[in-house]
Amino acid sequence: MFASSRPASTRAAFEWLLGRKLNLPDADKVSYVDAVDTKLQFAGNGQNLTRHRVCNNLPGTPEFCPLVFRTAALEQFVAAGGELGSFLIDEVALFQRMDAALDCSPNSRCSIQMS
Repeated sequence: MFASSRPASTRAAFEWLLGRKLNLPDADKVSYVDAVDTKLQFAGNGQNLTRHRVCNNLPGTPEFCPLVFRTAALEQFVAAGGELGSFLIDEVALFQRMDAALDCSPNSRCSIQMS
């Protein structure tokens, strides 16, 4: 979910995620807008993209960019000194193990193969 519905945010996200430059002119000299609304989601450190006048505060890389909504439980976790990054890494590892345990071949039902 992007902080702004302005076309600049969408174009900036497209170029960043796909690594391709769109054949569009650079944005006018206007104020920067955040890619992620930090009131709704956790964000990374911002990097200004002058071409689009967008602050790229997406939390990650184009290969892995977890968009995590702020919840009361996560806010408490962070307030208590919890590191959200390590929490997400643990969760991703769990999903990878679950994905590896699933058998979703075309001729079968998805079933879990736990050992």
